[in-house]
Amino acid sequence: MDIHQVSTKIDLLTHSHRFAGLIDTHGYRLADILNDATTSIVELEDAVVSSRGTRPDEVQSLRSARLLVRKQDVLAAFLGGNHEAPIRRSNNRIERRRRGAMILLPALMLSGIVHLPSRVTAESFLVANSLLPSYLALTNVAIHSSEFLLPDVSYEVAIIRREWIEALELSGELVSNDSVAQ
Repeated sequence: MDIHQVSTKIDLLTHSHRFAGLIDTHGYRLADILNDATTSIVELEDAVVSSRGTRPDEVQSLRSARLLVRKQDVLAAFLGGNHEAPIRRSNNRIERRRRGAMILLPALMLSGIVHLPSRVTAESFLVANSLLPSYLALTNVAIHSSEFLLPDVSYEVAIIRREWIEALELSGELVSNDSVAQ
């Protein structure tokens, strides 16, 4: 990874905690960082830790200047501020089919647009030994239900761990770039 510092606001969710803080991506996509098999932790700065069912501003929250979180425990990550893809990747595109998706994770129900290779079906998306990476991006994300008391806003990008998906619905229709921009 290179030395460029690019700090981004992030909410990381595990089964029992929410970690709100900053992550230094060094100009890489968060999905690539989470899928990197050479590391097993994610480092957050200025983190606020809260248990599921409590708000980050409540007394039960703890603050940490530097917090390490095991990647294998991350259910989902929600980015605030900057878009996920760094500028240097803007011309490095892989053809993907955009499909509407409803995704159920433990204590979390999301909808948005998932970007999949053309050969991927809903069944292969859920199969653990599939050739897809563990963490995948979901764009235009709406949170419908959450025990993590996330802010009632939509997110431009969420990174979800495929192995923790309990249920999935993929729309049969492809989503065009025009409909994504609206």
